[in-house]
Amino acid sequence: MFSRNTFATCRRWDEAGQRAAECESCCTRADAPPPFAAAWDDRIALVRERGIAPLAAPTAERWFGSAFLAAHPATAGALRDCINETDPEGFVGCARAIQGLAYLDGVKRLQVPLTMIVGALDQLLVQPMTDLAAMLNCRLAIISGAGHLPQVDHPDEVDAVIDRHLRAFAPST
Repeated sequence: MFSRNTFATCRRWDEAGQRAAECESCCTRADAPPPFAAAWDDRIALVRERGIAPLAAPTAERWFGSAFLAAHPATAGALRDCINETDPEGFVGCARAIQGLAYLDGVKRLQVPLTMIVGALDQLLVQPMTDLAAMLNCRLAIISGAGHLPQVDHPDEVDAVIDRHLRAFAPST
């Protein structure tokens, strides 16, 4: 599993008395402390005032890094076009959901092998994921040169991390 869905799904399974055999989580956090949530308020205000366009270039660079975008101009253009097509109210709804992240207590109770993955260039997530990995005593893979979506800009490295995780923790058949 990837992203916040990992934490939400594992928490729901735990509440239902079921257990996941193992989990992977990529480029996410389990909480939304005030400084993190406030940054989303700024983005929401910008989108409400000027639309989604001012976020396209910085979002693309955060997600993939400037080196990847420069090396893949067609992908970069398509990504910016996709971001620009985002419905502003849809963005606001997603941003509000992110501001409401409250999985930390449930994540602390997880009793499954967990490997977390983050791109080294994802400045907003490297430290929170490092802290969470230490708190959970789980594996953390920081993918060198990768942005917010390392499964896209460094898929081979992410596949290798997942393969190592599955070989170490997945139930044998």
